[in-house]
Amino acid sequence: MCIRDRVSTQSTWGVLSKLVMSKQQVGLYNDEKQCVDLYIPRKCFATNKILHSGDKASVQINYAYVNEEGRYTGEHVTFAFSGYVRSKGQSDSGLINALAQAGHFPVQE
Repeated sequence: MCIRDRVSTQSTWGVLSKLVMSKQQVGLYNDEKQCVDLYIPRKCFATNKILHSGDKASVQINYAYVNEEGRYTGEHVTFAFSGYVRSKGQSDSGLINALAQAGHFPVQE
């Protein structure tokens, strides 16, 4: 019997999601501490679920930092949203909440 057959799918995804949550542990690193993985899975910011390759409706939004002159500084923050969140019409409010948590969106109460 193969080990893959003995491990349940639910426990495998539980372990995988814990690895993805801590950015220091994700991927394979060589001796020089450089990431050598070809693919690191993305997670939906709103639902915190892994975006699989078949989710063709998912989007990734890069929020760029600019200087006082309005020029791109080379830094950005990435937000990913699943197709499920987009189909429910919650991606716009999810982006506003994400920017507010990062301190980039003025929220007036």
